[in-house]
Amino acid sequence: CRNWRAAVDLCGRLLTAHGQGYGKSGLPTSHTTDSLQLWFVRLALLVKLGLFQNAEMEFEPFGNLDQPDLYYEYYPHVYPGRRGSMVPFSMRILHAELQQYLGNPQESLDRLHRVKTVCSKILANLEQGLAEDGGMSSVTQEGRQASVRLWRSRLGRVMYSMANCLLLMKDYVLAVEAYHSVIKYYPEQEPQLLSGIGRISLQSVPSPRAE
Repeated sequence: CRNWRAAVDLCGRLLTAHGQGYGKSGLPTSHTTDSLQLWFVRLALLVKLGLFQNAEMEFEPFGNLDQPDLYYEYYPHVYPGRRGSMVPFSMRILHAELQQYLGNPQESLDRLHRVKTVCSKILANLEQGLAEDGGMSSVTQEGRQASVRLWRSRLGRVMYSMANCLLLMKDYVLAVEAYHSVIKYYPEQEPQLLSGIGRISLQSVPSPRAE
């Protein structure tokens, strides 16, 4: 726990070196892939420490993680030719999951559903031989296959988070359905997932009332 707190402080100092961090909220700033990775690590550590309100407060300036300055196109001189979001995928998952720890599981589920929709759309584009954004693709077949594997893995990760959220909401039927769908994306995890599904099924059976 002490080490995690030290890591939070270290991330803060590194962000300050990037011209970001405490006291910079609302001020003009330039994001980089490095600074956003630092933000993700810091926010993940805050959640790990149970400092959910702090994490929410530090997430606030990022809005819904789709602001123009979070895209490569916003920095053409730094990232010439690159397109898309610079926000780490895990940071989007964390942004969605955080709400359930703050007592808002439905908001978590809504955010995760939006991420799932984007993942599904990108995966559909790739499987049709298009680029991730639906445009014409110039990548090799090998490159496209790697992208398909990546986005299938990401879709499975979102479904796993949705299943956990549904379990927290005690919606056992939908949670079990979601865990079953995860198996499609992570077949190597099937034994563990089926074991978990079995425990949920037992948990959801009402116990007989004592007479």
